[in-house]
Amino acid sequence: MTANLKSWFAGRTKRERYMLLVMGALMAIVIVWLGIVLPVNDALAAAKRRHAEALETEATIARQVGAIRSLRDDAVRLPAPLAEVVTQSAAEAGFTGAQVSAVGSDAVDVAIPAARPQALFAWIDGLRGRGIFPVSLAMRAGSGQTVSAEMRLKGRGV
Repeated sequence: MTANLKSWFAGRTKRERYMLLVMGALMAIVIVWLGIVLPVNDALAAAKRRHAEALETEATIARQVGAIRSLRDDAVRLPAPLAEVVTQSAAEAGFTGAQVSAVGSDAVDVAIPAARPQALFAWIDGLRGRGIFPVSLAMRAGSGQTVSAEMRLKGRGV
């Protein structure tokens, strides 16, 4: 096949051979340009775009981590052990039958046999201001317009 191509090329005039060589060179340049240079440039541009997005995301996450750390550093320190604070707060809110039992140093289980839902949620909201948050809460309808509640509370900054 190479011999046939050589004999065909040799049968061309000098001008045709130059034109065929120039055409071959231009085709090679176009193929290299479209097959190698453009895809590599596109991939490079996409990589730069993804890198810029990653840097922006990293900066956003760093700001959020800083905000979370500042919240943790500003955490309310409880004046007494968590169980004592919750027991005292429950008594102040009028939940005299509340049973509070410590679970480790930073959590308590609370059982309230009967409470009005509005008063119970107002009490839980008041605890949030002290840095004590509910982790779990289970409520059941009681007699009248009361509910019984079992919850686990965790203290932040304990």
